[in-house]
Amino acid sequence: MNEELSIGNTIKEARIKSGMSIVDVARLTRIPAHYVDAMEREQWNQLPSDTHRLGYLQRVVVTLKLPSEQILRRYREGPGNRRTRPRVAAAPTPDETVSRWAGANIQQTIAAVVIVLALCWTAYHHFVARSRDYAALANRMHPRHARLEIQQPSIFAQKIRIDSRQDSWIRVLNHHQLIYEGILPAGVTKEWSGAGPFRIKLSNIHSVSIFWNDQLVDTSPGARGSINNIVLPPPVSSDTVHAH
Repeated sequence: MNEELSIGNTIKEARIKSGMSIVDVARLTRIPAHYVDAMEREQWNQLPSDTHRLGYLQRVVVTLKLPSEQILRRYREGPGNRRTRPRVAAAPTPDETVSRWAGANIQQTIAAVVIVLALCWTAYHHFVARSRDYAALANRMHPRHARLEIQQPSIFAQKIRIDSRQDSWIRVLNHHQLIYEGILPAGVTKEWSGAGPFRIKLSNIHSVSIFWNDQLVDTSPGARGSINNIVLPPPVSSDTVHAH
């Protein structure tokens, strides 16, 4: 390994010699492509935290068969852990253009899915309200035909909020549909709402707080060490919300 090269250029040179693109490295390491691109350009402040920087850097150098201990030591000994090191922006390479285009498409797809779900939810509630209005009008117009009406339970939107005190991996499903999976950084709050039930898997019950409809959830019952699976609303009604 050439000591005169910067960490970013060392990674880039090894990647090119291996015949891989930024997208290939991102797929093998399961790191977002724009983070791999940021490491090659030594834009360390674009990564979420110093913990993520060290973890992502180690996964990349191991994948590219570089001496991980030596590179990690160089990173730690760098000025200010390279958080504020200025760098002249270079013209985007074809790999960088592909990774940015892929990231933009993913964001646009997620936004489109959210909009479609919101429109479907609004249309459903409008249909239910109009159906009830028509049923009430029919009963007034034909009073001699008495009918037994069974009240349909209204759909109650469940509200889930998760506050992260430390970096913690979580997975959240709404009615068996995956809506979030990954590391929730410390200090970040996530909120979701829907008909439920919500199924939440925690890797560390002590690093997050969960609120169901603004009620604090006790995450300790049923836990195996620090791991637990929680279902909200609880399958059995109770005055206190517990993990399932």
